[in-house]
Amino acid sequence: MLKLPAVLFSYRGLPGAIWTLFLTETVTAAGSFVYPFLALLLTRQYGMSEQRVGVFMGISAVACLLGTVFGGMLADAISRKHALIATMTVSAVSYAAVPAVSSVTVVSVLILFGIGTMAATKPAFDALVADLTRNDNRRVAFSLLYAAVNIGYAVGPLAASMLFERHVTWLFLGDAAATIIAAALIAILVPQQEPKPLPQERIGKSLDLGAPHGMREVWQTLRQHPAILTMLVVYTLNVALFSQIFFALPLYLNAHFGGSGATLYGVMMTVNAIAVVVMTPAITTATRRLSSGRCLALGGFLFALGLGGYGIATSMAVIVGLVFVWTMGELLNTTNARVFVADLAPPAQRGRLGAMVEFAYELGFGLGPVVAGFVIAHRGIDRLWPYLCAVGLATGLTMLFLEWHRQAATRQLLLDAK
Repeated sequence: MLKLPAVLFSYRGLPGAIWTLFLTETVTAAGSFVYPFLALLLTRQYGMSEQRVGVFMGISAVACLLGTVFGGMLADAISRKHALIATMTVSAVSYAAVPAVSSVTVVSVLILFGIGTMAATKPAFDALVADLTRNDNRRVAFSLLYAAVNIGYAVGPLAASMLFERHVTWLFLGDAAATIIAAALIAILVPQQEPKPLPQERIGKSLDLGAPHGMREVWQTLRQHPAILTMLVVYTLNVALFSQIFFALPLYLNAHFGGSGATLYGVMMTVNAIAVVVMTPAITTATRRLSSGRCLALGGFLFALGLGGYGIATSMAVIVGLVFVWTMGELLNTTNARVFVADLAPPAQRGRLGAMVEFAYELGFGLGPVVAGFVIAHRGIDRLWPYLCAVGLATGLTMLFLEWHRQAATRQLLLDAK
């Protein structure tokens, strides 16, 4: 009988719907053609100036923020499955319509709809995963699905680069087709999953996205679990650290290696994608006994080491080797933030609270380059890394203290109960 490798053993027993979502994440990521080439598309195909493209990218970030808020509310107002299918379909239709129009303004609006509604899928997706799993296998499921995204991204940009040079129209049509295929798989193979409410919860049956009591419920949960707010601040800072991989790192390589810096950066990104896929099951197995909070703390420390290391790196081997360090931080940070919230959130609020995780991600990714750019402009690229190291150490220590406090509070409750 064929046995699973030890590092893959933890994936055994996951619900079949999770493996369907693994396939849909892979398909969606592999077909993510438009966003990675958005700047080139808008300048070369639609004649936008670099300044206008910069403004557009800022607007698209706002669209993502609004999309995540709307998606979280929608996921709690209707079923997660229906929210996913609806937002994915709107995104696909928006992209598919781009080749049929010639107005740059209309193209811009359609792309914004596509980006915003795809962002709206994330809270519903995370809530659905939380509904399908238990506390003991939730982190495994999220780590598996994160690996699926990276498998898709390892293929998608290469295919998109070939389409960009020959058949630009198919960038939009291919992206739309992949999204529709993924939505169809969810519609056919993922069962309707209604969250089991806690006794004190009231789940509205009508689509009332603006209901005041809905937000009051969320704020009440946040008051009951202030650890969620603390974690969201930590997560925002960790994402701001991770954003430097796409902002400060290429600038660093260009400053030190000149014309070969871009090639080296491409190699490092490939190493990162492969490392995520290969290391995910091993890290999941190695940290299975740690709480999600402790994993987030470890992620902060790994960012501190991996990014801070560039401030003292003296060889190519070290520069490339640090990729594996911050990749481990990336894995622990991304998966465990969602697990942390899903474990504490009442089932009927997982969509809205999950949207706060996505909001924190977009906020961190937006703030990170802005603050780092200020530091680089005034201190230079080589002086940035110690600051990043300090932030990583601070987030790691904060999460360690938070977990110590939570465990102490739990022990006191048990003593009081006796």
